Amino acid sequence: NMRTKTQHKGDTSVDGDIKLEVDESVGEEPSPSVVKKPPAKPKRKYKRKKMDDEEHEENKHISKSIQKRFGKNKNQHELAVLKHTKSNSVKIVNPDAHDNMIERAEELKSNKMYQVELRSDALPTMWKCALCHQRTCRDSLGDLFGPYYVLAGEKHWPEFLTKKPAKMARGSSSLIDIWLHGACAVWAPDIHMAANQLENLEEKLNIFWGQSCLVCHQSGASIPMDGKHLHYPCAMKHPGVEMDDQTLTCKTTTR
Repeated sequence: NMRTKTQHKGDTSVDGDIKLEVDESVGEEPSPSVVKKPPAKPKRKYKRKKMDDEEHEENKHISKSIQKRFGKNKNQHELAVLKHTKSNSVKIVNPDAHDNMIERAEELKSNKMYQVELRSDALPTMWKCALCHQRTCRDSLGDLFGPYYVLAGEKHWPEFLTKKPAKMARGSSSLIDIWLHGACAVWAPDIHMAANQLENLEEKLNIFWGQSCLVCHQSGASIPMDGKHLHYPCAMKHPGVEMDDQTLTCKTTTR
């Protein structure tokens, strides 16, 4: 649509100028009416009553624990004191520092007894028994225990556990980690448990690795019988072997 428009106040156009105005509403769809959203309701403050109650109970529990450990009934003296009981006897009460020291010493000893010491200077071996060659939980053998660290001699090197070092000198030895079934260790002669260590283990293993089993003909046989030697699982399965659980010895069955 084209039309003339006279100059009005504030209009800088010259009188009589022709102005073009395009009616944008022609040929277009009417714009949809804008729906105003209702004003958002103010958020209510979260009630923390339940959380406060739980925190209060937890604080009470902590407070009771502290009171029980460091309360007035505890002996805060640096020296032991003597107390007379109702039965006219004398009782020695040690100070808390002494009791705590004894408790920490016992915990340290217990942790050291069951702590596994891992050494980076030892050659890793296959996860199988260093005596019977079997893996864990085979038949009735149970789990493997270890690792124990021994010096394996070059003369009777346990090839079934790990490959012998290429530059190993004759008569030398190298540190390796080994694992054992509980029953195999118990039946091995002259090996005894002391704390978490097996006494005579290194010396005896180097001897056992030089002995072949009467049944399977593999190394690591430890149980003596009539001048021969057997693995524990081989002795268990062999019908001609009688095992004495009291003396931990074997003998040939008589028929």
